[in-house]
Amino acid sequence: AAPHRAGKDAVIRSVHQLVCARLEELGARAKKMVEQGLASECVQVLQSGLESVAPMYRMTSKPAPTTASAYVLSVVQPLTRFTEGPPAQQLVSAAVRAELLESVF
Repeated sequence: AAPHRAGKDAVIRSVHQLVCARLEELGARAKKMVEQGLASECVQVLQSGLESVAPMYRMTSKPAPTTASAYVLSVVQPLTRFTEGPPAQQLVSAAVRAELLESVF
């Protein structure tokens, strides 16, 4: 019975290791997808803001801005919405949320 049990334990350990490795891989892929999605949302807002701000100063006598435009807060809104929203708060650790923010910036 002991050799049979040892073989069964070895199989269980191997399956457990494979499952853990696969979960880590899937977690890394999911994190990358979230990073890319958040970065894309921020870039879209930034581009639309730049398109609307630039004409205000081009070919006018208006001085260059000295403070952040109102749209700057909207650029980071996708990040704020994600990191402070209930799904992320409940499902993603603070450390991983911080990593996501850092990678997007």
